[in-house]
Amino acid sequence: MVFLSSLTIALNGTGQYKIVYEGINSYPKNYQGRYIIYVKASIYQEYVVVDDSKNNIILHDDDPTTKIITGRKNQHEGTKIPQTTTFDTFSQNFIAKSITFENTDHSSFFNCEFRGYQDTLYVDQGYQFYRNCKTYGTIDFIYGHSTTLIQNSTILVRKPALGQSNVVVADVTNINTNLSTDIVLQNYSISPNVELTPFPPTVKTYLARPWQAFSTFGNIGPGANATTRVKWEKVIITRDETVKFTAEPWIGASTWLNSTGIAYDRGFMAET
Repeated sequence: MVFLSSLTIALNGTGQYKIVYEGINSYPKNYQGRYIIYVKASIYQEYVVVDDSKNNIILHDDDPTTKIITGRKNQHEGTKIPQTTTFDTFSQNFIAKSITFENTDHSSFFNCEFRGYQDTLYVDQGYQFYRNCKTYGTIDFIYGHSTTLIQNSTILVRKPALGQSNVVVADVTNINTNLSTDIVLQNYSISPNVELTPFPPTVKTYLARPWQAFSTFGNIGPGANATTRVKWEKVIITRDETVKFTAEPWIGASTWLNSTGIAYDRGFMAET
C-alpha cells in the first residue's frame, strides 16, 4: 500500500507535529476522505485516544520496529485496567500500518506489533481486523467483546510472573446485543518469545478461556488436543459451523475492508 500523507509526525521536529496525539488532534472538523498521518522513526512515549469524531484516519509507515507508541500505565500501580491503554481508538474505519503499540466502528491493523504482558490487546467494540501482526503477552492478552478477525498473524507468549500461567485469548460473547461477538484467529501461530524459550516445561500456556459465558473455541495443529477441555465448552467441528467465522460473513469484509487496500482472505484459505 502506498499513501500520500496529509501530515507528518516526527519527534525531531522535521514534521508538522512532534507527538502522535497532536497529529491526531489536528484532524479538521467535518473532514471528508482519508486523513493520512505518516509517523517517522522514533519512540513516542505518550497516550493516544482517537475519538469517534475522527473517522477514516490512516496512521502509517513501513517498519513497525522503528515507530513505537509506548506507555507504562498498569493495574499494579493503581490504574484500573480500562484506563491503562497506550492507544485507544473509537473512530470508524481507522487503519494502522507498520506501527508498534507497546503496553498498549471499523478498525483495521496491518503489519503492526502490540507489546505488553497482561491484557495487551483489548478488542472492546465494533468490527476489527488484524493482518500480518505480532501480539506479545502473558495473561488474557487478547481479550474483549467485539467482532474481531485476526488473520496471518503471530502470537508470542512471554514469561509470566512466578507461579502464573499464560492465557492467550479471554473471549466474551455478548448476549445482550444483536452484534455477534467473538475473537476469531485464522491462519496464525503461537510461539514462545525469547525470554520464555528456556522455560516451556515449567510454564503452562493455554490457547483461550471463556472470560464470560457462551464463548466458542476450535483449533487445529500441534498442541490442539481438546480431550482435557471442560465438558461444557463448545467446539466448532463442522464446516458449516466454521464458515460463518470467515471474513465475509463474520465482519462483512467486502462492505468496508476493500476500501482500506489491505489484503485479506475472504473465506477458507484454500478458497481465496
